[in-house]
Amino acid sequence: MILATAPKIAYDSPGLTESDTEDMQRRIPRLAEIRAQMRQIARSTESFEFVDLSRQLETAHYIDGFHPNAQGADHLAVRFATAVQSRLVNRSELRPSLEKATGKLAGGTFQGLETLTFDLEGHGQAKVTVLQPERALEGLPWVYFPGKLDTDSTWAVELADRGFHVVLAESDRTWTTLPVEIGATLQRAGFSGGIDGRTIMDQENPGAVTRAALRLVGASSDEAYPSTRPRSGVALDQTANWSPSDTWDSVSMVLDYIAQRIRHMDALFVGGTTVQDLTGHIHRAAQPGRGRAFDELAGPRRAASFGVSGERTEHLLWRIARGTFDPMTPNTVVVHVGAHNIIDANHSVHETFNGVLRVVDGLQHRYPGVRIVVCTPLPANAPTDSYVFHAVASLRAEIIRHNFGPGVRKADTGAPFANTDGSLRTTLSPDGMILTPEGRRIFLGEIRAILDPLLSF
Repeated sequence: MILATAPKIAYDSPGLTESDTEDMQRRIPRLAEIRAQMRQIARSTESFEFVDLSRQLETAHYIDGFHPNAQGADHLAVRFATAVQSRLVNRSELRPSLEKATGKLAGGTFQGLETLTFDLEGHGQAKVTVLQPERALEGLPWVYFPGKLDTDSTWAVELADRGFHVVLAESDRTWTTLPVEIGATLQRAGFSGGIDGRTIMDQENPGAVTRAALRLVGASSDEAYPSTRPRSGVALDQTANWSPSDTWDSVSMVLDYIAQRIRHMDALFVGGTTVQDLTGHIHRAAQPGRGRAFDELAGPRRAASFGVSGERTEHLLWRIARGTFDPMTPNTVVVHVGAHNIIDANHSVHETFNGVLRVVDGLQHRYPGVRIVVCTPLPANAPTDSYVFHAVASLRAEIIRHNFGPGVRKADTGAPFANTDGSLRTTLSPDGMILTPEGRRIFLGEIRAILDPLLSF
């Protein structure tokens, strides 16, 4: 049985009254008390598994501070799926075996989780702390990091929540063999092989650390592979002309209907908000004489934009796999996807780029002989020293650098939208997603330079 806490209360959600905020703040301490009691109940009952959802959602994942929006619900569903799919074991016998292997052992707590601390002597003195999960993954995998637990150690708690033992070591000198010697000690206590956390560490993206560790131990959950597993249910961006009543299911039905009516596309554009913005969400096909930049791009050729605002790589993979684009038998597909993975879902650059690769692979397998143009993202509308800004810039660099192989071309659509310092030219795109009329002409001009030779425009 899974015993799950409530997600956090987002008292800083926009649109709340002062009395709403005060009421929410009064509830927060009570939630913490309930969470602690639930943890104790789970510890005393072997058939219960405790799942802490208090760190699962951000403010942007709520409608009103209490209820999750579509993205928030998606995050919670993935976390529950991981809990259901994980094979966890009781860790009650670990302390005696670790104490036997290390000698003197000191106990403690960190954010409600138990810690075990011991000294390790060798080429220097090291203080080793093991953060214990409530239930452990089979084989007792552990992840090593240099340093100590502190207020920034959210990543450590997230790893423990997924069943990993997190091992941190403070040493008085450089000790190159320290992870090996810690591993030998833990092995005597019954632990399996460890992961060197320095290879997956990302202080600004704790979720990426957890997902990387899950992949390294062979986890098959959607949480471990967020950008490469086909999934429906994209949260529609309400700034892109969708109404509050529109859902992913209703949009899918509309796009299926349109695809049946505009068959045999010379150029099909797919991706997220920027691609949808090229035509809007209703009149998807290019129409000679209509006057849009997209109509001018197409000329005598048949072209359509099937972008969906908010779409990430996993959502596009779902549309490819279900055959959404089959009736159009596209000759060339223009792909502009990935920014929403980083900005909305906090996927790492590595995860997002793998999602882009999987999209290219999925299109090539679904439509043999199709030609593909992979576009780079626009600069993020974020401070130039922020994680999001650098992550989106790194994704652009990965796409530019990568050799996608035969039949795939690249369009650096992000370049004209960058100032000299790399920041977003807001006169062309106010938010890095929606384009101004001039921004659309420039964006499509970059793509046309690639499409002209392919389609003989």
